Amino acid sequence: MAEAASAALSPCIVIAGEVVIGSREMRTLGIEAAYAVRESVLDDPRGNVSEAELAATARRVARSWTW
Repeated sequence: MAEAASAALSPCIVIAGEVVIGSREMRTLGIEAAYAVRESVLDDPRGNVSEAELAATARRVARSWTW
């Protein structure tokens, strides 16, 4: 996706269950920003992300993210 976003001259934004790498490493991969659904895997060790949690995170990012 990062390659497709780059080809379209658009930023690649990631929403993930947990973000474990820093912004410098993300940018080397072509990712402009990443947002975690949860702060830590300890919040749900199984790693399950519900549709509601994902939607809430996507809404929060959409309201606040600018490029």
